[in-house]
Amino acid sequence: MTWRSAALGALAWCALVSLATAGPARHYKCYRVERTTSTLLASFVAQQVTVSPAGAWVVGAASGTLSAVDLASGESRSCLCPGSPADAAVRFLGWDDAGGALWLSIGAEPARVSRLELPTGALDVLWDASFELAALGEDGRLYMGGMADGRPALLVGDARSRLLSTVPLDGPLRWMAPHETQGKLPLMMEDPARAGRRLLCVHDSREGRVHALGPALPEPAPVLSPSGTRIAFATDEGIRAGSMAQPQLVRVLERAGQRALTLQFASDECLLMTVARDAGDQVRSLEVVDLAVLPAGPRALIQRPGGGPFWGVSVEPGGESALVATEGRTGAEAYMIHPDGRSDTIRLPCSQPVLDPIWSPDGTHIAFVSGLAPGEAVPYLYEGPDGSGAGILPDASSARLLGYSRDSKRLLLTVQTRSAEIVEYVWSGRRGWPLPAPTGASLEGVLWTEDPTGHWVAIVPGEEVRP
Repeated sequence: MTWRSAALGALAWCALVSLATAGPARHYKCYRVERTTSTLLASFVAQQVTVSPAGAWVVGAASGTLSAVDLASGESRSCLCPGSPADAAVRFLGWDDAGGALWLSIGAEPARVSRLELPTGALDVLWDASFELAALGEDGRLYMGGMADGRPALLVGDARSRLLSTVPLDGPLRWMAPHETQGKLPLMMEDPARAGRRLLCVHDSREGRVHALGPALPEPAPVLSPSGTRIAFATDEGIRAGSMAQPQLVRVLERAGQRALTLQFASDECLLMTVARDAGDQVRSLEVVDLAVLPAGPRALIQRPGGGPFWGVSVEPGGESALVATEGRTGAEAYMIHPDGRSDTIRLPCSQPVLDPIWSPDGTHIAFVSGLAPGEAVPYLYEGPDGSGAGILPDASSARLLGYSRDSKRLLLTVQTRSAEIVEYVWSGRRGWPLPAPTGASLEGVLWTEDPTGHWVAIVPGEEVRP
C-alpha cells in the first residue's frame, strides 16, 4: 500500500558521516574499533576531512597536499596539488555516484576543478572556472553556478569527455539542488523582471537547456520527485506542484504567517508537507497531496490547531512509515503512522521532547532520544510496524546517536554512565556492547563511519599543527 491512501511526514534519515568544514590544520588519526580492541590504521594532517559514501576512503586536505586512507587496509596515498601554492585553498565538492572519485576545487578566481580518482590516488585537473555554487550530476557531470564571459552562467563539466559547456543565464544563481535527479537539476536565480525576487528554473541535461518555471520562494527548498518528472516549490500564493510543464497551485496559504516548512516526495510520488499555522517555526499540520488526481487538494493526516506543536516528523527511507512526535497535554506523545491509516502509540516514560530520530537503512527500526537536549537525553528504539518504544540503556544519563550499520543490524551511540562510553547496540541479542575508545581520544568532534568489512572506524581530530 502506498501513501496515496494515507499521508506521512518529512525528515530525511540522518547520514552517519558528514563533511568537516575547513579550519586550522590538525593531526588526524584513524582507528578501527572492534569489540575488544581499537587499532590505529593511519595518521595524517588535514584542515578538512571527507569520507566516501560507502566508508571505503577518508580524504584530508592541507597545505596543497591531499591524503587518502583506505579504511579496509589502512594503506595511505598522498599527492600534491600540481601548479598550486602550498597555501591554496581546497574545497571538497562531493563524491560521484559510485564513491570512487572525489570532486574538488583548488585555489580561487579561477579555481582548478579536479577529480581525485581512487584507488589509484591520481589527481586529474580538468578545468579552470570561477564559481560559487556546485551540484553533483549523474554520469560524471558537475554543475557550477558562476560567471562566463562576464555574465551569469551555469557551467556543466563532463569528466568523461573532459568538456566544459556554458549555459547563459539572465540573472545570478542563488541556489542549486545538491544533486541532479534523472537528468534534471532545479536551480534558482535572481528574477530579471522582479528586483529582489527569485525565479525557479530546471536544467535538463538531455536538452542542454534551462527552463524557467516561475517565481518562487527560497524556503522551503524546491524538490523533485524520484522519477524526476514532478516538482514542488513554494510561492507567495502557496505550494505549486506537478509536471515541469504546468505545476499547479495545490496548497493555498490563506493566512498571514502561515507557511510550509518542509516539502518531500514519497516513493509513490505523492507530495508530503508540514505546515506552520503561525509566524513561528512550529509545525501544526502534516499533509499529503496525490499528484495523480490533481486538482484535488491536500489531505491532513494530523492537525494540532489547539494542542502543542510537532517536535519532529521523520519518514523511513522507503516511504512506508513515519514517526510523529508531539507535545501532548500531559507530556510527550509519539506515534508511528502506517500507510493503511493505523497509528501506534509509543509510550515514553518521561515528558521530554523527542529528538534526533534516525531510521535504519532497511526501514525496520527507528532510534531517537528523549530529553531537553541531546546531551541530557535517554535513547529509545522502536522496532518494526508492531513494536513499541524500548529503552536501549535505561541507566544512561545522556546519549547521542551516531548512526546505523549498512545492514541495519547495529546502532552506534555514545552514552554517559560513570564516564563517556561508545556503545554498539545489536538487534539479535537485544543488548549493548561497550566498545573501546581510541587511545587518549576525546569523543567530541570524532567522525564515525563503517568500513567495507563492517567494522566501525573513528576519525579523530588531534592538536593543531604549529607553524
